[in-house]
Amino acid sequence: MTSPSGETTVSIRSTAGSRGVVGNAPPVHPAEPASPCTNACRLDPRTGWCLGCQRTLDEITGWPTFTRAEKRAVLARLHKRARGWPNPDCPD
Repeated sequence: MTSPSGETTVSIRSTAGSRGVVGNAPPVHPAEPASPCTNACRLDPRTGWCLGCQRTLDEITGWPTFTRAEKRAVLARLHKRARGWPNPDCPD
């Protein structure tokens, strides 16, 4: 798959979907951070981030088992990435 910028991307939908982590399901518990998944699952090989939610594959596959604190830490990193997107050199 090719991104709008012409870079080759890798689909991660089948990998993540088999683990049940793709989708925008409501939080299990009101205090549980919602998944940032946008159902636009394509992994940019240059950055290692999903083009939809900007998470790494480890963050995507680990999301269901992360603690609330770990999920909040991922969301904080995503905020930083969004400010520097699509610059892969932005601090994580």
